[in-house]
Parts: sequence; structure tokens; C-alpha cells
Amino acid sequence: HRHMDGWGSSTYKLVNSDNQPVYNKFFWRTNQGVKNLDVDTANRLVVTDPDYSVHDLFDAIARKDYPSWTLYIQVMTYEEAAKWEFNPFDITKIWPEDEYPLIEVGRMTLDRNHTNYFAEIEQLSFCPASRVPGVEFSPDKLLQGRLFAYQDTARHRIGPNFHLIPVNRPIAPLVYPTQRDGPMMVDSNQGNAPNYYPNSFLNAKDDPKRFDEFRFQITTTDVDRYESKDEDNYTQVRQFYLSFTNDERQRLYSNIASELSLTYTSIQEKAYDMFSRVHPSYAEGVKRAVQRAAQNTV
Repeated sequence: HRHMDGWGSSTYKLVNSDNQPVYNKFFWRTNQGVKNLDVDTANRLVVTDPDYSVHDLFDAIARKDYPSWTLYIQVMTYEEAAKWEFNPFDITKIWPEDEYPLIEVGRMTLDRNHTNYFAEIEQLSFCPASRVPGVEFSPDKLLQGRLFAYQDTARHRIGPNFHLIPVNRPIAPLVYPTQRDGPMMVDSNQGNAPNYYPNSFLNAKDDPKRFDEFRFQITTTDVDRYESKDEDNYTQVRQFYLSFTNDERQRLYSNIASELSLTYTSIQEKAYDMFSRVHPSYAEGVKRAVQRAAQNTV
């Protein structure tokens, strides 16, 4: 885990104090350097130490070799999004860094291990709908689904009041929330405070500037399903593939072949056809690796 980068994947929206919005993507870059396990080592660790990366992270923090990640963003204006060659909300596409360079934002350092695994790790609940003012949501379809699915999963896994479990509460306490009662209520249930707002008993006031969301106009009222089969789904993949060294390509072929060799021949042929659209050598390399894997299992 210490040697992994992280991506927000979906496209978000940032709104500044002047109510000016831009689309953005989030990135975490490890400051420990990226490292990977080869297949043979990974297969051995599955048996001897399946939580190898967890132990490595825990031990590093324990010896005060605190791991850190630098946060970057990419920014795209509304005008650029409207003219870009790809759909900027397509999760399978990247924003080229030469066109939309990474902007450094800050650093996250992990400097404390958990004291109780269940309370602080197993009960954790992450959700992209949990955000701070200034971070909003884009038309990204995958993101729109995740906004619902993550919280729905948390309710099923750790109860409808999962947001009150200490590890999931915000550092700054919420002011006058009205959600209460229900199974697994874990605090005072707001005492005798009314569970509706506004009311005549609490001196609570709105802060429209802090919690107001950016307002935008919808330029079209068309609602439709769109066909994506004619989209360019291979150019960026080809560029990524061609950036690999020969050793990296050989590992790619072998990793794919280890699973593809176990499938029907008809499935393998479909895979070769797809890989050939990326680059002919990609399909040829995987095919040779599949043949070797099949010979080794005979």
C-alpha cells in the first residue's frame, strides 16, 4: 500500500469563492516510489502472508517511517469540456497531462496506526457524497451512481446510523442535524432537541454562502440514451501500451495469459481481436503467452 498511487477516477467539480466552477480530477502520488510484486512473489505471499501489504504499512508507521502521498488535481474549464475530443466524464478516458497538467495541492501523511482494528478499520465507511464546500459533482454517470451506492452499502453493512460511529464522524461536529432514531443509534440521539427544522426551540441559523451549491443553466432539454460503440476506445490504450518497456510488456502478456489460458478458445479469440485493435504486437504477445501457459498445464 505504501508504494501505490491513487486516483479519484471520476470527474468532480470545484467552485471557488467567486462562484466560478471548473471540472477536475484528483490524484494521489506516493512519495515512497511505485513498487509492484511479480506474479511468482504474489502467488507465494497468498499462502505465506496474504496481508503482506497491510503488515508492511503498519510496520512502517510503527517504526516512524511515515508514508505520505502528494495530492494533485487536473482542471478543465466548461468551455474546454464542451470542445474536447473525448467525453470528459468517461471513466475509461484520461486527461493528458501535457494538456491538463497536474497542480500540486498538498500532502497526506499517515503517522498513527489504529488501536482497535474493528472500531477504526472495519467500521470505516467512505463515500464520494461526503464532501467539503467547494467540491461538487459533475455529470459523470459512474459518479452519480456511486453517490447512492456507497451510502446504501454502508447502511446494509454497519447500520442506518453509520455516520455517527466515531471513525466516520467529521472532525467538526455537525450543527443541529435532524436525522435520528433507528437501529444501532450509537450516541445520545440528540437528547430532547426537536427533530425538524426550522423550529422555535433552537437558535440555529442558515449560512447560505457556506452550504449553497453552484447554480448552472441546462443548455438542452434532450433526454436520450446514447450509443457508445463508435467511440474511440483504443487510442489512449495504444499510447499507454507503447510507453511500456519490453520487460513490462512481457509481464503484461504473462499476467493476462495466466487467466485467459483457462477460458474457452472462442473467448480467447475474442480477446486477441480486441488486443489487436490496440496494437498487433499486443495480441501476438498475449497469444504466445497463452500457448506457453497451456503447454505448462498439460
